[in-house]
Amino acid sequence: MNISQRTKSLSLALILFLFALFVRVQYLHHADFDNPFRGDAISYVAYAENLNEFGIFSKEEDSDNPEPDSYWAPGYPVFIVIMGKFAKAFSLEPFSTLLYAQALLGALICLYCFYIGKQYLTLGFAFSAAFLTAISPHLISMGGYILTETLFSFLLLVSIYYYVLWLNKRNMLYAAVAGILFALTSLVNPVIFFAPFILILFDIITNKSANRLNRQNITFLILFCLITGSWSLRNYINVAPEKASSSQRILTNLIIGSHDDFYKIWRTHPLAPNNPATIDEQRFKGEMSEFIATLADRIAEHPGHYAKWYFIDKPLLLWSWNILIGQGDIFIYPVKSSIYDKSNLALLSHVLMKALHPYLFFMALLGLFFLFFVKERNMAIIPLYSIVIYVSAVYVCLQAEPRYSIPLRPEMYLCAMFFLSHLMKRVKRQK
Repeated sequence: MNISQRTKSLSLALILFLFALFVRVQYLHHADFDNPFRGDAISYVAYAENLNEFGIFSKEEDSDNPEPDSYWAPGYPVFIVIMGKFAKAFSLEPFSTLLYAQALLGALICLYCFYIGKQYLTLGFAFSAAFLTAISPHLISMGGYILTETLFSFLLLVSIYYYVLWLNKRNMLYAAVAGILFALTSLVNPVIFFAPFILILFDIITNKSANRLNRQNITFLILFCLITGSWSLRNYINVAPEKASSSQRILTNLIIGSHDDFYKIWRTHPLAPNNPATIDEQRFKGEMSEFIATLADRIAEHPGHYAKWYFIDKPLLLWSWNILIGQGDIFIYPVKSSIYDKSNLALLSHVLMKALHPYLFFMALLGLFFLFFVKERNMAIIPLYSIVIYVSAVYVCLQAEPRYSIPLRPEMYLCAMFFLSHLMKRVKRQK
């Protein structure tokens, strides 16, 4: 890259970062939150308070002797604690400090999206993916909640970036950093846990060198397993069997995900006792084997229905626009008003992104054609598709709530630009 190209790249990166940060700060300035301390946010705050006061990871509220549990992952509560200590040190308001920290992370997400795109796209397409990330209403609104999405999205993208650097440079330091970052990402959202193994397995299979499983692969996996394994060991030693655990949460999500009428009933009456998923959860009483046996019987009785639900409807539902478990549109917890109600420019960006969303999704999907059939494969795109497909598959098996795909929007935009760039190359060759 010559001096002018490097200068252009740095200039675009700076513009993206400052623009994304400005948009997110403006969103926070104009948002009128209706009690942000609700739902999952209550649990995250309780975890953070118990960690800060007692050094115990527990979601018990207002307890002088909280008992440890493992229902949620520790990453986000620890982030809340860190932000709380930062706010205290500088005499700042903790809630605002947390939200503005998430605004900063949101801007950095755009920056890393741009730099990942540069690995396999021209500057124009890399900038386009990052710009879509910058104006994505979902990614902007997520920063206004005490929820994991922004931190998870940031850590996942940074993990992919350093993994791609390692693929390109085969440097031990990048392998170690990528392993640590993927571990931290997993401690924020365990859905990503098996992704590093899939990435390394693919690298071993496709690596043409004689020493396929080398020290760098092993270093990556050892660091990942040491960090995530330490948390598992803590759960085994400190958490009583009867306490709330992640396995209980998985079963709940599996049950919800098996019912195609759950969301319709929930949106009519969130606490409806006659919701089939609620009835099933009470019936199975935490027994995974009973759920699997019952689901197998239902699939055998209605194979076409469940095939369509799991292979067509749920993937489309996961990547659809409207958040279902929440206020709707781009909001989870109620927001009385936001910048999208007050600024015509912001509203225009919302309308534009909503209109483009299905096209971007299908462009990303069609990019698989070029991934498998064109000769010029670039290693940077493979981790992106691997992560998106893997995480989508997990949520399709569990609960395909559109909110869960939001942290992966930067990856989706990068995959869409991959398709568009190769399509334009093909069109130019035909002329």
